[in-house]
Amino acid sequence: MLPTDSAPEFWCAQGKMTIILSGETGYRNPVAHLSESALEEYALGRLTKYRAERVEEHVASCSECRERLETEIGIVRMMKAAARITATMSGRKGKV
Repeated sequence: MLPTDSAPEFWCAQGKMTIILSGETGYRNPVAHLSESALEEYALGRLTKYRAERVEEHVASCSECRERLETEIGIVRMMKAAARITATMSGRKGKV
Protein backbone atom coordinates (compact mmCIF):
# COMPACT_ATOMS: atom_id res chain seq x y z
CA MET A 1 0.00 0.00 0.00
CA LEU A 2 1.35 3.43 -0.93
CA PRO A 3 1.29 6.41 1.43
CA THR A 4 -1.87 8.47 1.04
CA ASP A 5 -0.61 11.86 2.22
CA SER A 6 0.06 14.74 -0.17
CA ALA A 7 3.85 14.30 -0.33
CA PRO A 8 5.34 15.19 -3.73
CA GLU A 9 6.12 12.31 -6.03
CA PHE A 10 9.65 11.17 -5.46
CA TRP A 11 9.88 8.19 -7.76
CA CYS A 12 8.49 7.57 -11.20
CA ALA A 13 8.35 3.91 -12.08
CA GLN A 14 8.49 2.18 -15.41
CA GLY A 15 5.00 1.27 -16.54
CA LYS A 16 1.84 2.20 -14.68
CA MET A 17 2.94 2.24 -11.05
CA THR A 18 3.92 5.50 -9.39
CA ILE A 19 5.89 5.14 -6.21
CA ILE A 20 6.00 7.84 -3.57
CA LEU A 21 8.53 8.43 -0.82
CA SER A 22 6.84 10.01 2.16
CA GLY A 23 8.48 11.11 5.38
CA GLU A 24 10.58 8.36 6.85
CA THR A 25 8.88 5.53 4.97
CA GLY A 26 9.22 4.83 1.31
CA TYR A 27 8.07 2.24 -1.13
CA ARG A 28 10.39 1.47 -3.98
CA ASN A 29 10.41 -0.73 -7.01
CA PRO A 30 13.71 -1.99 -8.42
CA VAL A 31 12.84 -0.53 -11.84
CA ALA A 32 11.79 2.85 -10.43
CA HIS A 33 13.63 6.02 -11.37
CA LEU A 34 13.80 9.30 -9.52
CA SER A 35 11.23 11.90 -10.53
CA GLU A 36 12.32 15.15 -12.18
CA SER A 37 11.21 17.09 -9.11
CA ALA A 38 13.33 14.90 -6.81
CA LEU A 39 16.39 15.43 -9.00
CA GLU A 40 15.79 19.17 -9.18
CA GLU A 41 15.23 19.51 -5.43
CA TYR A 42 18.42 17.52 -4.76
CA ALA A 43 20.45 19.68 -7.16
CA LEU A 44 19.12 22.80 -5.43
CA GLY A 45 19.96 21.39 -1.98
CA ARG A 46 16.34 21.46 -0.83
CA LEU A 47 15.87 17.83 0.22
CA THR A 48 15.89 16.62 3.79
CA LYS A 49 18.94 14.61 4.80
CA TYR A 50 16.88 11.42 4.62
CA ARG A 51 15.64 12.07 1.08
CA ALA A 52 19.05 13.26 -0.12
CA GLU A 53 20.53 9.99 1.11
CA ARG A 54 17.87 8.04 -0.82
CA VAL A 55 18.80 9.96 -3.99
CA GLU A 56 22.49 9.25 -3.43
CA GLU A 57 21.83 5.55 -2.84
CA HIS A 58 19.76 5.31 -6.00
CA VAL A 59 22.13 7.17 -8.33
CA ALA A 60 25.00 5.01 -7.09
CA SER A 61 23.41 2.07 -8.89
CA CYS A 62 21.28 3.69 -11.62
CA SER A 63 23.23 5.19 -14.50
CA GLU A 64 20.12 6.74 -16.07
CA CYS A 65 19.23 8.72 -12.95
CA ARG A 66 22.90 9.56 -12.35
CA GLU A 67 23.14 11.13 -15.83
CA ARG A 68 19.88 13.02 -15.30
CA LEU A 69 21.13 14.28 -11.91
CA GLU A 70 24.44 15.43 -13.43
CA THR A 71 22.44 17.42 -15.98
CA GLU A 72 20.32 19.00 -13.23
CA ILE A 73 23.41 19.91 -11.22
CA GLY A 74 24.94 21.49 -14.33
CA ILE A 75 21.81 23.57 -14.90
CA VAL A 76 21.81 24.77 -11.29
CA ARG A 77 25.49 25.74 -11.56
CA MET A 78 24.80 27.73 -14.74
CA MET A 79 21.84 29.48 -13.12
CA LYS A 80 23.96 30.46 -10.10
CA ALA A 81 26.77 31.71 -12.34
CA ALA A 82 24.31 33.76 -14.38
CA ALA A 83 22.86 35.24 -11.19
CA ARG A 84 26.35 36.24 -10.00
CA ILE A 85 27.15 37.87 -13.34
CA THR A 86 23.83 39.71 -13.33
CA ALA A 87 24.42 40.94 -9.77
CA THR A 88 27.91 42.12 -10.69
CA MET A 89 26.66 43.92 -13.79
CA SER A 90 23.81 45.52 -11.84
CA GLY A 91 26.29 46.88 -9.33
CA ARG A 92 28.30 48.53 -12.12
CA LYS A 93 25.41 50.31 -13.86
CA GLY A 94 25.55 53.34 -11.58
CA LYS A 95 29.34 53.58 -11.91
CA VAL A 96 29.66 53.63 -15.69
